[in-house]
Order: sequence, then structure tokens, then C-alpha cells
Amino acid sequence: MKVAFLTGSLNPGHDGVGDYTQALASACTKLGHTTWCGSVSDNALTEPAISKHLARYPHALHRKSEFTSLIEELKRLHPDWLSLQYVPYSFHPRGFVTPLAKVIQQLAPQAKLHIMFHEVWIGPHKEASLKEKITGYYQRYLLKKMLAKRRPHVAHTHASPYMHLLRDIGIEAKTLPLFSSISIAEGGSRSWVIQKLKNLGIKVNTSSTWLIGIFGSLYSEWNAEPLLHYLTQACKAAKRESVIISFGNLGAGEHAWDLLTHKAKSPIRTARIGMLEAEDVSKLLQGLDFGIAAPPWSLIEKGSTVAAMLDHGLPVIVNRDDIHFNFPCPEPTHPFLIKMDSNLPQAMLKAHKKPPQESVHTIAQKFLNDLKSIS
Repeated sequence: MKVAFLTGSLNPGHDGVGDYTQALASACTKLGHTTWCGSVSDNALTEPAISKHLARYPHALHRKSEFTSLIEELKRLHPDWLSLQYVPYSFHPRGFVTPLAKVIQQLAPQAKLHIMFHEVWIGPHKEASLKEKITGYYQRYLLKKMLAKRRPHVAHTHASPYMHLLRDIGIEAKTLPLFSSISIAEGGSRSWVIQKLKNLGIKVNTSSTWLIGIFGSLYSEWNAEPLLHYLTQACKAAKRESVIISFGNLGAGEHAWDLLTHKAKSPIRTARIGMLEAEDVSKLLQGLDFGIAAPPWSLIEKGSTVAAMLDHGLPVIVNRDDIHFNFPCPEPTHPFLIKMDSNLPQAMLKAHKKPPQESVHTIAQKFLNDLKSIS
């Protein structure tokens, strides 16, 4: 089977959906299938970058020469499936899918269409502002209009609320969980992390310190309290201290991290390591005791960094529960997710790590099976 994956950006290490797409394509290739990845709004580039199995375009939806090249690449591959990795803001700065909708029927028209909805539209939750609701309503309208032109033969999403929202516009999406786009590296250990901290001038008592990681971006809505309060209680109960380590790109969470650093008091310290190569991210994850999630509880399934922490065997603390919908949502069921409440100290004392285990190949097989089911 030949599958062409299409997304907004494929800038390695700087676009979560792009990293996910390339990891999924690689897993499908290892399972014996032919894959190709393309991006249409790759703002990291000024000119197209094209190779046999990869084509990155900065403005393929707006420049005729780039769009023509994209069409030629798809003709060369002649895929059985076109897999659109959908995030509205990947295709338009305001999340309006109009540029993509204009050309959706021209993209590998002989191929069956698959869409992975990483996001749908903004503002469907109760707490959304009026501006978010209005913008989201228009995003939803344009998406529905595009899907009337070319309906997907198979649709996937990873978040339970999105399945409900898609059903409302006539799309029956199947579940496809996220996996870690960070491969499990050799050489990861607690001592590796402690040496990294030592290089920053932070000395750690190996046997009596919890190493807790925040991987990647924080949202502006993310709050340090009451998390710090419960962590302090847990430290005192366990007779430990904690070091909260930020690694990766904080994105819009710079202010949230600054507040966390300012509020953290003994027995809690903070350290910022910053950007790391993927191999070093894996080594660091393997040396941690816990992770802290950025997404809210209701959308925890859409957290790619959460998937990375879970694949590396970490219990993950979820301290946000500020997004709710007007319909019932199934509770996340992963046993290593810890929802923050007054019982957090007890939950941390009971928690334990497990050996890292990559889930990408299992999930890639499910993806392929779902495509084959209607081939």
C-alpha cells in the first residue's frame, strides 16, 4: 500500500504534528508499505526542499509553481491513500481552511482520503470566550464545507471530545491514540539527568530527590498552584525534595514557568535545561520519576509530550481541569495518568515507573488496519 501524508509543516523538532507524521510514516515503511510526506505551509523554508520521500513547501497553497510541483510529486507516487494530518492553523493563520478547501479535490484525486484530526476548531468548550466561539463557529463552517467536497473514507482523532464534535458535522471518526515521536534511546539513566543538573550548578541527593519533568510548551492558562502545594505535601510525606525540570521549547509558557520558578520554595527547586536533541530528550525522560502535563484533563489524549512521557514509563501528573464540554466525555483511562486533587500526595507515594516501551509500531498497525478495512 502507498500512503502520502500531507501536513502543514515538517520542520524537525519544531512542529509536533510534523514530527508525529514523519514517525508514523517511518513506522508504516518498516511494516512494508511505501510512504511519502509533504508539507504545504513550511514557514521554516524560503524555497521548496524536495527529495524522494519528502517534499516541503513554504507556500504550496498560495504559489502556483509550488502547488504544481506538489501535484507532480503526488502523481509520481500515485498513492492509494492521501492522509491529511489536520490542524486548522497549519493551513491558515486564523485557522480558516479555505486555501486547502479550494484544492482538496486536486490532491491525488485517485486516492482514498484519510484525515487525522489533531484538532477541529477552537471554542467548543464551555469556558471559551465570545471571540473564540465566533472564530470557532466559522472554522467549523469552513471545515464542514470542505468535507462536503471530499469526504474522508477513514477519519481518526485521538481525543474523545473531538469524536463527539466531528459526529455533529457528519464525520464518524475512529480512535487512534498518539504515540511518542521521541524514540527510546540507549544510555538514559537517573545519573545522566543528575549530571545535567550538576552542569547547571544544581546538586542533587540521588536517593532522596524526585526528578519531575515538564517537556515542551506550557499554556498561558497553566497554573503552578495548587500543584506546588500538593507537591510540597508529597515531599514532606516521603521525606524527599523535588527538582522540577523544564526541557524543550516552552513556547507561550514562558510566563507560566517564570511564575512557577518564583513560587517554588524548599523542598522544591526548579531547573531549566532548554532545547535538546531527540536522543537526549529520551535519555532525560528515562531518568525522571514523574512528568507534569501541559494539556487539561479533558484533552489529555491530544498531548504529544504526554505520549512521550507515557511511552518512557513515567507516571504523569495532570494539574489542569479547566476545559469542559456541554456533553459527557469519557474519563481518560491510562493507568499512569494522575489527576491532581487533594489525594495527589498519596498517589505519588504509590506511583512507580515502568520500563520504556514504544507504542508507535502498534499504533501504526492499527492505522494501516483501519485503512485496509475499506480498501
